[in-house]
Amino acid sequence: MPHREVVREDKETTKVIVVFNCRSKSKFNLSLNDCLETGPNLNPNILDVILNFRKFKIAFNADVEKAFLIIRISERDRKFLKFLWHSDRPNEEYRVMRMQRLSFGCKSSPFILSATIKHHIKKFENSNPKSFEMLNSALYVDDLYFGGNNVGESFVLSTDAVSILKSVGFNWRKLRSNSRELEKLWMDNGLINVDVVGEHQLKVLGLNWNPEKDELSLEVRGLVDSWKSLRNSKKKFGKERLIGTKSYLRT
Repeated sequence: MPHREVVREDKETTKVIVVFNCRSKSKFNLSLNDCLETGPNLNPNILDVILNFRKFKIAFNADVEKAFLIIRISERDRKFLKFLWHSDRPNEEYRVMRMQRLSFGCKSSPFILSATIKHHIKKFENSNPKSFEMLNSALYVDDLYFGGNNVGESFVLSTDAVSILKSVGFNWRKLRSNSRELEKLWMDNGLINVDVVGEHQLKVLGLNWNPEKDELSLEVRGLVDSWKSLRNSKKKFGKERLIGTKSYLRT
């Protein structure tokens, strides 16, 4: 599996992740992804998550730390996850290694992550139904977007989420809220530190969230800049679209 780094300067924690190209293949051979099932989509609809997130007076979000890498690959399957790694040993150019954890790049990885989490939280369906329903319906990949009608309700739900996933080996991080009172409770209970309280801009499923104003916005500057660098052409708009546009203008 060829691999490369993906650098995200906008990330506050993991700015560099290693992504494996599981679509890579040689002539007349299949890639790893050609041999894998994608699996059903177990994530909720993004629009439903956002709308549900907005209905709460006291909203909060968090993500699971290194969620994919928490999941261990069976010993018998690691032979399919080989990659070359530059060695620091003298006279040795590279080493052949194997991923022991779920890798970024396998098309089955999102399903495996969601299925694993759903499998483990299932045990709380009867003992803690409200928190189970929250994790089952509002967790998108490794990000949770939810809330409550007051600070107390939101505190109970958020701490339940932390304890439930911690019991099965997952660690919540970057808890954020539009309520400074809720963040103070988290800080007093050791869930966050003082450095993160009061941040003005956060990401929510591709949107910008300002917790202070409790507003969502869309950053379009990069898109506009990319449009400015393009010139009008048939390749850009498509021949049929150009013909339709010209016909409309003539009419």
